Amino acid sequence: AEQDDQGPEIELFLDDRSFRPGNTTSSKPLLIADLYDEQGIQSTGQSLGRDLSLTVDNNYSDSRVVNHFFAPDLDTYQHGEINYQLDKLAKGWHSISLKAWDLQNNSREETVDFYVDEDAEILLREVVNYPNPFIKETNFGFIHNKSGAELNVDIEIYDMSGRFVGSIREKVSSSGYQINPIVWDGRNQNGERVQAGLYTYQIKVTDFYGNVSVRRQKMIKLGE
Repeated sequence: AEQDDQGPEIELFLDDRSFRPGNTTSSKPLLIADLYDEQGIQSTGQSLGRDLSLTVDNNYSDSRVVNHFFAPDLDTYQHGEINYQLDKLAKGWHSISLKAWDLQNNSREETVDFYVDEDAEILLREVVNYPNPFIKETNFGFIHNKSGAELNVDIEIYDMSGRFVGSIREKVSSSGYQINPIVWDGRNQNGERVQAGLYTYQIKVTDFYGNVSVRRQKMIKLGE
């Protein structure tokens, strides 16, 4: 085997892979860890002190062995992932560290910081409709910071003269930070197909605590 002195590559996420360090999460986030090493990941638990170990808030006296949460990718010993549901955490800043070993006894540890606050302000990003332009129907979507929470979503659509066209109201919840697409069939409040042209829409999101976030975007309807 080639000389190797580097431990496994580790990427850490909370709830889904759209997570970025410093994001706000709910109090019981799901840890997702992607691991890769050309020589393979040590996850059998048969080598003393070579376990996959998880540490919360630098409390190394209470590190958790998570070998049995590791799932190798299909037909390879080099890639795999860990999915681990964390216990309830108090409001505030926290950190999670994961240490992994390869089959040549090299280790690496990665740490990610995040903020827990179930009643924090709703943060929306990547508010889009797709396809855009569209012909018959389009899908609204966004990424938020309220993993596991039930959200009320109100979408109002207007033409370029500011006239009201139609609205959609839905309750959504997701285990991660991305909602399932909300579909608009291209019809107005009377059930009629809207004409080709430029439209604006407003997405208003409200959580259980009454926090509200609003975003506005434009979209193009093409002729059929």
